[in-house]
Amino acid sequence: MSFKVLLRMIKLSILLFLFTTQLLATPAQVVLLTSLETPKIWFHDKDWDVTETVERRFKKSFSKSGYNIKIIHEATAEDLSTQLKNSQNKGVFWVSHSNVVQEVGLGVEVPDLIYTIDKVDVKNIFQKIHPNIKFLAMIGCRGKSLFDKFKAQGFYKNNPNLKLFAFKKKVDPRKGIRTALKASIGVLGQKGNFRISNFRLPNIITNEQQRSYQEHLCQQEKLITLQVKRQSNSGLSAGSLIIDGRFIALLPATKKSLQEQTIQIPVKFFNKTKKKKIIFKKIDASSAQLGLLSFYSSEPISWRFFSKRDGTPIGKNENLYIFKGDKTELFSGSLSCPTFD
Repeated sequence: MSFKVLLRMIKLSILLFLFTTQLLATPAQVVLLTSLETPKIWFHDKDWDVTETVERRFKKSFSKSGYNIKIIHEATAEDLSTQLKNSQNKGVFWVSHSNVVQEVGLGVEVPDLIYTIDKVDVKNIFQKIHPNIKFLAMIGCRGKSLFDKFKAQGFYKNNPNLKLFAFKKKVDPRKGIRTALKASIGVLGQKGNFRISNFRLPNIITNEQQRSYQEHLCQQEKLITLQVKRQSNSGLSAGSLIIDGRFIALLPATKKSLQEQTIQIPVKFFNKTKKKKIIFKKIDASSAQLGLLSFYSSEPISWRFFSKRDGTPIGKNENLYIFKGDKTELFSGSLSCPTFD
């Protein structure tokens, strides 16, 4: 073999290696999710859409950053949950309407809500965030109190590098996205000349680093893996499982009448002496049913569905399940680390 042929083979090998490495590399991503209606303002024409302005400012800021840019308008609860658990994401910006707990008299309080465009409350979904996400912005009306509440309750203890950004008072989405982008500079990149366009791409967490982080999470909290089976006579709406105010899992909408999904519940939940309740709440605006849930470990688990004597659910958009079995039924399931897939 001549020296020239050998040199050519070496060059081809290097090019092939570089090409393969580029294909395997997962680029970091920033995501904008909007879920709000455009207000009617007299000096704007009827076709004006506030989300177009928000999207334009977002794209302009990251245009030279090296990040993948993902835009989702009219985002649903499923969209939000998917992006908050996406290991590829470095920054997530959510734009919608929200309000805080307000006392309306005699000790009665209006619950804090984060609305989608379909008037679905998605606040609890913000409790579960992938550790790769470094910046999360909630751009709406007074969303900061919700972040403060969740942080105080310990929902972000496994996200030590996460910067949360929200507002204390009502904010215009156009001003809000600009302010949030400026706040993300120190986390997602560096400021360019007079505008936030030249972001420097940070290092992506490798699989090896991510595994070690998962091992760290496993030391923080033990979980029990359960199988959930959901069925109805027709299609199923999207729903969220809530335990003690904690978002456990989202069951996506489907046109099928039967759905199965793996969920994970904190072990400490079953060590409590009070009644163990799971709330299953509808989180879309469809006419589909929530369906009835069954829970399994190695064998079916005893959960009582809160219903009328004829079996009709009590509550159309929110159902209640109470654990009636022995704890040993649950621990036949495997203990596992938190996952974010």
